[in-house]
Amino acid sequence: MAIDLEEILSSITAYSLPEHRDSPLVIRSAKELATAVDELVGAGNEYCSYMSVFVDDPAGVHSSYLGIGVDSDRGCGSILFQGEDGEYYSRGTDTDCIAVCYFDFGNERTFPGNSQIEIGKLKQALIEFYDGHFRRPATVKWQVWAGLEEDAGDVSNLHTSLIDPWSS
Repeated sequence: MAIDLEEILSSITAYSLPEHRDSPLVIRSAKELATAVDELVGAGNEYCSYMSVFVDDPAGVHSSYLGIGVDSDRGCGSILFQGEDGEYYSRGTDTDCIAVCYFDFGNERTFPGNSQIEIGKLKQALIEFYDGHFRRPATVKWQVWAGLEEDAGDVSNLHTSLIDPWSS
C-alpha cells in the first residue's frame, strides 16, 4: 500500500541563508532538499553554515526536524535528527576535536567533534530521509550526545573557532 505524502505532512520548510528568514524554502522533493545543501555549501558563508529543516504534519505540528551544518572549506557536514524516537547526531570519523560549531544566522549550533561526514554522504542521507517518509536515514551512523557541559573547564586545547568563532 503506497503512502500518500499529502496525508502525512502539510509542508517541509528549510531556513539557511539570510533570504530565508522571512521567506523559507518550501521543499517538495528529495532533489530540492539536496539542492538546498548545495546552495548552502556554495554560499561559503561562515555566518550561515547551518540549515533548519522542519517537517510539519497536516495539523501544522512539527513531526521531525533536521539540523544540517556544513563546512564548505572541508567538504563535510553534520546532521542532527529529532523525531518521535529521540534526538541523534550523525557519526563520522573519530577525532580529537571535542565539538564542531556551525552558525545559524550567527548563533552557534554545536555538534559532537566526530559528527562530520562527507557532503555527498550527507546529501544521500537527506534523499533517504525524504524518500523514507521523514524517518532517520539508515545510511548514516548515529549517536546520542548530551552536548558540552556548561563548565567546559580548560579550553586551551580547543580549536580557536570554538573559543572565539570570529577568529581565523
